[in-house]
Amino acid sequence: MWVKHSEPQSILTYPCNCMDQEKYTTGAPMLRFTTIVSALVFASSLWAQSPSMVQFQVAGQSQSGLQLINVPQRLVILGRDGWLHDTIDGVRPRVLAEIPGGFRAATAADIRGDLRNEFGRDFEVVATTHYLVVQPVGRGDRWPQLFEGLYREFVRYMDVRGVKVRTGRFPLVAVVMPDQQAMQDEFDRLDIKVSRVAGVYHLASNRVIMHDQGHAGYVAETVRHETAHQTAYNVGVHSRVSETPRWVVEGIGGLFEPAAMQGRQAGRSIQDRQQPQHTARFIRQYQVDGQLATDLQRIIADDSMFRDERQITGAYSLSWAMTFYLAERQPQAFAKIVQHTGRRAPFRAYPRDQRLEDFERLTGTNVQTFAKQLNWFMQSL
Repeated sequence: MWVKHSEPQSILTYPCNCMDQEKYTTGAPMLRFTTIVSALVFASSLWAQSPSMVQFQVAGQSQSGLQLINVPQRLVILGRDGWLHDTIDGVRPRVLAEIPGGFRAATAADIRGDLRNEFGRDFEVVATTHYLVVQPVGRGDRWPQLFEGLYREFVRYMDVRGVKVRTGRFPLVAVVMPDQQAMQDEFDRLDIKVSRVAGVYHLASNRVIMHDQGHAGYVAETVRHETAHQTAYNVGVHSRVSETPRWVVEGIGGLFEPAAMQGRQAGRSIQDRQQPQHTARFIRQYQVDGQLATDLQRIIADDSMFRDERQITGAYSLSWAMTFYLAERQPQAFAKIVQHTGRRAPFRAYPRDQRLEDFERLTGTNVQTFAKQLNWFMQSL
């Protein structure tokens, strides 16, 4: 899950997917959804204008980047390092001047040097093909190999199911802190309002931030989930500047939670690929006829189940079940949904009626029939 449990329509954070209620109860305030939607609708009318390169200042530092939106309600600038500076998140970037030329992303070497300066001598920066992994000195290659392997498996998984991916523009950054307190200190530094999690994908900085102490299985599962979010946002499966239904984002994150999904022969059987805890929770929850169709209607139409502490755990399991069923039994519909939501116009709200209409059109069935198909599939597991 993302820090927020996240709402991708702004620069959000997505906390780790959790297998217990504590993991979901972060105490973080929900984002200003109404304000976000209003800003999205207003800003969408300006998106047709060509974004310009600008010199800007944030937190006292001068940088260059691509100005995506500049209206009274909202300013969004994409830095050359991949950081999204968005006033919705309380950031206050200040445009100094327009500069000529097109956008050029910072190189891996540039970002590696910046990370060394940012984290200091107690940390090292290990490079792989797609990742720069910041970790305490002497941690070896365990985490770099894991992140790189998960990236490759994600791309392979999507390709097999007909989802087109692209090469990411920015080197991916993963930050491994030595313990939970150090991770919480990093959250505080970046003003990430979450606690009691094993890690997050922070959409603004485009980083996975985690710690490597505690229950190994729990931490690894979180890393797989958060890395799936990060990869999805960097290979075009999701968009960082448009609203994607939360069930799609969290469902795809959940697909990569099982340990079998990180090996070279990842998830060879459907039993390897399933998430047993989500399966068990789904079966317990939907023994009552009719409740599944009701919840499906709701989770497709809006993200309110993820904002309700009483329902958030079930929302993650339902999202995983929907996504797992589509990926396993209706891969063409899975690809259509992923590609449609990932290519929506930037900074534009996604109304509930349109979400429902798109879901039924792309799956070729209505919600009631989909509920029956999903329930039969889940019971068969």
